[in-house]
Amino acid sequence: MNPNHVPEWEQILGIPVNDFFPFRRNVRLITPAGDWVVKPVRDPVQLRWWMSVDRELRFRGFHAMPPIYTDGSRWVITPAIDGFPANYRNRKQVRRAARLLAVFHRLGRGLATPPFHRRRDQFLHRLEARLSEFGRLLKTSEGIEGEIGELLRIYGRMYFRYGLEARRQLAGYPLSRLLERERRARCVVHQDLASHNWLLDRGGNLWLIDFETADYDWQLGDLWQLLSRVLPEQDWSRSVWDEVIAAYGEIRPLSSLELSILKKMLGFPNEFFREALGVLKGKRGYHPEVVIPYLKRIGESTDKWRRFLRMIR
Repeated sequence: MNPNHVPEWEQILGIPVNDFFPFRRNVRLITPAGDWVVKPVRDPVQLRWWMSVDRELRFRGFHAMPPIYTDGSRWVITPAIDGFPANYRNRKQVRRAARLLAVFHRLGRGLATPPFHRRRDQFLHRLEARLSEFGRLLKTSEGIEGEIGELLRIYGRMYFRYGLEARRQLAGYPLSRLLERERRARCVVHQDLASHNWLLDRGGNLWLIDFETADYDWQLGDLWQLLSRVLPEQDWSRSVWDEVIAAYGEIRPLSSLELSILKKMLGFPNEFFREALGVLKGKRGYHPEVVIPYLKRIGESTDKWRRFLRMIR
């Protein structure tokens, strides 16, 4: 934190900053008008695009996201929400997140804001890249020390085979055509639905936050990401699957084709791949003391996962 940034933050907000301190990898500001969270801009082009999408979504009636204040290039500032992250082990909160995601998706279709000038990797390309990267990692697993190396040697090759199997099954669907259709239709996605990106305030309101990864892409990918994070925390419960699909479908109904694809996508062990790669590459937010127990739980619940996939076929 550099005190020299304070005048920049004050200019963005139009009010004095009384104090500031580190807050969840960002900075929290204390002002006469309340507390704020400030973070550096990662991609100014994406930010300008998102500011336009944000205005459209609010015009259409989606307000469950904090307002954004920015200079357009260096800083993003939002009001600090007095609350706590959603808990994916809480079924009521999971249902609420599914419904709110459906509203976000339904209102975020056919937007007027043009796409980025530069093209990002599409959902399917990212999935393929993760599978390939994990395959390369496996070739070095014998030399990886510690618990993470042991977990890779126990589960890695099995999970890689499951990833290949899911890719083979998904190859029977026109995924590229479906994805491109949604991109051309300007369907917005969030793409980072970790539990900490849902906040429950003290009044019981649910907020969706952090849109740095938002883009036009395949909305089914968001729902898959939500389910792939929720279901391991819910012990691969069939009833939780039913509740999420019902809650989402009340707002944004799924076609029979989408539902069929979603079931096959859940056979792709994305959580194991992402967490293992994240901790071994030292990526921000992937702490071994958190990731390794999570990977152990994933590995130990493999039989429940495979049984769940057979139940929903």
